[in-house]
Amino acid sequence: MPGLKVEALTCRSGSVLAGDMLPARMRVTIHYFASLRDRKGLDSEELELEGSLTLRELYHRLFPPDDAPSPPPVLYVQDEAYVTGDTAPRDGAEIAFIPPLGGG
Repeated sequence: MPGLKVEALTCRSGSVLAGDMLPARMRVTIHYFASLRDRKGLDSEELELEGSLTLRELYHRLFPPDDAPSPPPVLYVQDEAYVTGDTAPRDGAEIAFIPPLGGG
């Protein structure tokens, strides 16, 4: 199926995700924890995505890297299972990005 050039995607919360070749639509629910929840000001949100991207790419679109040399690592979870950042989201998936947690 040929891709469709899309300039941007808007989610219900107003976040905009820039796109490349984006052939398919899907809905996912993103859950935010700890510092990521603080940065977004949300516990969760439903997004409509188009095309093929990985969870790592989705994370970087939602949380663009700042001036830090490398962003802090996060754990990727899809449908209550830990997955790699190279995993593609599935339609209807529940996705969580879990940042490093402090302790002591």
